[in-house]
Amino acid sequence: MIELGDISIKDLTSIVEARNKIRILCEDLKFDSISAARLVAMTSELGRRMLTSGRASSIKVGLDQRDGAFGLVLLFASAQTGNPVGIEALEAVFDDVEEFQTSVGLEAVKAFKSLPDPEFEPTEEFIDQKRELVQRLTREELYAQLQEAYDKLRQSMQLILREKMVATGTLVAGVAHELNNPMTGMLQFAEYCLKYTTGDDRRYPVLRDIKHETKRCIDIVQNMLTFSRMEKEGEEGYQQESFATILDRVFKLLSYRIEREHVWLTSHVAEGVPEIWMKASSMQQMFLNLINNALDALKERPKKEIRVEVRHEGESIRVKVADTGSGIDTENLKRIFDPFFTTKPVGQGTGMGLAIIQSIIDMHDGKITCHSTPGVGTTFNILFPIERRKEGQNE
Repeated sequence: MIELGDISIKDLTSIVEARNKIRILCEDLKFDSISAARLVAMTSELGRRMLTSGRASSIKVGLDQRDGAFGLVLLFASAQTGNPVGIEALEAVFDDVEEFQTSVGLEAVKAFKSLPDPEFEPTEEFIDQKRELVQRLTREELYAQLQEAYDKLRQSMQLILREKMVATGTLVAGVAHELNNPMTGMLQFAEYCLKYTTGDDRRYPVLRDIKHETKRCIDIVQNMLTFSRMEKEGEEGYQQESFATILDRVFKLLSYRIEREHVWLTSHVAEGVPEIWMKASSMQQMFLNLINNALDALKERPKKEIRVEVRHEGESIRVKVADTGSGIDTENLKRIFDPFFTTKPVGQGTGMGLAIIQSIIDMHDGKITCHSTPGVGTTFNILFPIERRKEGQNE
């Protein structure tokens, strides 16, 4: 038997698709209009009956020889017990009908219909064309395959990005450790000099500034070490942490850029906001990405403001990050969380920032929404549950 392919029967749309394919095939095989109509009608009727089985059903299409002449073969397989139409009805349309059970327990009916032209010999080109016809995907099937491929690509890119971040974190940790030692020495020298310098000495304020800025550098290094620390996998990676602590680290890491670009940043963590179980470094990364995006949106704006608010709402914590940036068009707003989607010029964005934010929020059972008005600004609202819903929660 020359197999041309399988037609899946999953819903009424797939039955219509099967009818159309069998109709075209009958026309190409030179069946007369009455025979073709009866074959199509029987295919449709069998397809509808197969749907009632509740399991995957299919029609295998092929060409086979009987007594030296080719014919059309339709093999109907479903989970329904017994012939769903009746052997008499099939025999009235087909020249030969055979019932059997497949190796996976499906009831099957193999129906053979001789071609009008007994001299017909299928060429390789003809077989390839008919295989393309039978195996052609419906729009729904094509969409499902594309969605599956997209999900796999997204997972792969997240894995690659994670590996890059681990490598970057290892490098940053090494550099930070190297910087920490000499800066600690500088701080000690400054404190020693201050101890033996009187307050009216003109060198005293200079030494005081050296001490202050050295301590600031040490804090930045400590934040880099915290941010680059590799988290444990699974449930063990979660710990109770406050949003105030996370935001303080993020603002210190971004302080230079915020000051350089003259951005007015305000932050308010309301009283009574409890600590929640979180992966601290992932949460820092989420805030870093959100605020960096806001800073990018403010570059050409006359009014440069970013507001971060955290408050307690029922059984959740609401985080709000708002800016007075350029805003996002309505059309683009639907796609901002898609991997690789970016409105930034080539070379200035990977399109992964908000996709990573989405995955981090999902990791913490949260939800994110975005409201934006072009020329006015953008606001992200994030809800995190106070009580974790995942199994294996640490008490």
